[in-house]
Amino acid sequence: MSRIITVFIIGLQRIKARILAMYYFFHPLFDIKQPFHTQILGTISIKPRYNKKSNLKISIDGKCVINKGLCIQGCGELKLSNGVNLNDNCYVIVNDSILIGRNTIIAPHVAMIDTSHNFKDPQIPIKSQGSTTKPISIGENVWIGRGATILMGVTIGSGSIIAAGSVVNKDSAPNSIVGGVPSKFLTFRNA
Repeated sequence: MSRIITVFIIGLQRIKARILAMYYFFHPLFDIKQPFHTQILGTISIKPRYNKKSNLKISIDGKCVINKGLCIQGCGELKLSNGVNLNDNCYVIVNDSILIGRNTIIAPHVAMIDTSHNFKDPQIPIKSQGSTTKPISIGENVWIGRGATILMGVTIGSGSIIAAGSVVNKDSAPNSIVGGVPSKFLTFRNA
């Protein structure tokens, strides 16, 4: 019996050592500020990218719910305001900044990408042409439907609804409903 316990304790020490090693290895690359009452319901993946100018910063303001499968990568700043609900398998690439306003609901499989490859010169490989970044701003009380993609430089007005499967490449007015590929204005919520 004592032998099993000893092996178990050694196993826990190894796990603790691995976690500490990962923390100290990645610590300079990202900073997470998470309040006590935020719920993280499953595994999330954080993939910081090394950048001499900035590191990945994730700040959570107030009570948020983050479901399983969230993947965050980049070297920018992700801000989640109070009451944000990120559902399963959302994908975030943040090399500039993404701000998500209070009480916003983000359905499963939504992608938010603030970066795009440059591709103007056909003589140079695309991967060698660098990238462009622009911030994404999502207002308060927004509902983003399943499988939508929010592209760089977009501002979504407060109270808006983004239809499932939409590709949002331009701004939306407050209290508007937008949908389609690419997205277009459909109607206002109070109409």
